[in-house]
Amino acid sequence: MQRDSFTISASNEPTTSFVLSGSVTVKPDANDPAYADVAVQVTNQGEAVVDSAVVMDVMKDGELVETFPLAPSLPLPQGKTSVNQRYVPPSGWEAGSWSFVVRLNQVDKGGAATTLATLDTIPPIEVEARK
Repeated sequence: MQRDSFTISASNEPTTSFVLSGSVTVKPDANDPAYADVAVQVTNQGEAVVDSAVVMDVMKDGELVETFPLAPSLPLPQGKTSVNQRYVPPSGWEAGSWSFVVRLNQVDKGGAATTLATLDTIPPIEVEARK
């Protein structure tokens, strides 16, 4: 009886491991918002990434408003990288529940993006109707 054998070898792919944290804070407040301060920290625990993009999906009442580029072209060395940006919705701050999902994408030479990490735990912001 012949037994099949196989060999397992380590991958030559670089290791990448990312942790995203961040916040979205409306200014001056949710009763009369002018803009949002977006602060994101990317911690790269693996190999450096030459080209990445940090984007934020913005939803109002569960509907996508837009995908906003926070950092459209960002090299990521090992360690922590901060991204700070102001955000204003295209049609202004309408009353409703605003939610945000931040994605870290690796961008290849052809422009195709692969999501490396997602931050979907930012608390929603309730904007009151203006009087």
